[in-house]
Amino acid sequence: MNVNAPPEGATLGLIAAGGLTPLLVAREARAGGWRVHAFATEDSLDLSAEVDLIIPVRLGDAMIVMDHLSRVGIRAIVLSGTLPKARFFQSTLSDPVGLGGAFDWSDHTLFHQAATLLEAQGIRLLDQRQFLGPWLARVGNLTQQRPTSSQETEITRGFSVARQLARLGVGQTVVVKHGVVLAAEAVEGTDETIRRGCRLGGPGTVVVKVAAENHDFRFDVPSIGPTTIEALAEARGAVLAVEASRTLIVEPEVTVGMADSRGLALVARG
Repeated sequence: MNVNAPPEGATLGLIAAGGLTPLLVAREARAGGWRVHAFATEDSLDLSAEVDLIIPVRLGDAMIVMDHLSRVGIRAIVLSGTLPKARFFQSTLSDPVGLGGAFDWSDHTLFHQAATLLEAQGIRLLDQRQFLGPWLARVGNLTQQRPTSSQETEITRGFSVARQLARLGVGQTVVVKHGVVLAAEAVEGTDETIRRGCRLGGPGTVVVKVAAENHDFRFDVPSIGPTTIEALAEARGAVLAVEASRTLIVEPEVTVGMADSRGLALVARG
C-alpha cells in the first residue's frame, strides 16, 4: 500500500511513544490522505493538531488498542516513537505490553507477538519508512567537518562490530577509539552509550550506529537527533557515523547545524 494512495476513507492506527517521530508519521500520513487515530502513551508529544482522534493508553493496554481497531474497522497500523526498555523492568506489571505474559522481553519476541496478534485480526503492521522517507539519512558527509583517515578506519571497525551486536539483538551503537570498543549499547539507549564510551576514550572518539541486516523497520527505525549531537559534544566525541537510508535524522537541519557549530563530523555511509 502506498502512503500517498490509501484506500478511500481509510484510517491509520498510530501507536505513539516518545519523541518527534510519531508526529512526523501522523503529519505525513494525513498529507497522503489517511485519517489517523493515535494511541498516545504517557511519553507521547501532543498530537492533537496532527491526528483525527487520540486514545490515551498505558503499558499493558494492548486490548484497548485491539478493541478500538476492531470497532472502527482499522486495517493498518504503525508503531512509532521511543519507549525506554528499562521501563519494562521498572513496571510492576508482569506483562508490561499486554501480550500474554511472555517471560522473554527481547525485541524479537515482543515484536513477533505484536505482529502475530495484529495479523490474526487482519491488521497489517506497516513499515515506518513509508512515512519517514524525507528524514532518512542520505549517503555522504553531512557536516563541514569530515572524518580524518584514521577516523575512517575507526568507522569501518565500528560498523563491523555494531552490525554483529545488532544481529544478536543487543544494541545498535558502539563507541570506538584506536580500534578498541569503548562502549556497546544495550538497554540504556544511544545517548547514554555515547556518554559512557566517550568519557572512557576522551576527545576524538568515534560513534557508529547501525541496523541489523534483517532489521524489521515495522517496529523500529534507528534514529539520531539534536540530543544525540548534544551527548556527543558534551562527552568530547568527534564523529558520528550512521547507515544511509536506514537511519532517521530527527530535525535534520537542527541536528546538522548543531554538529557544525561544535566542529563534529556527521556522516552517512551506505
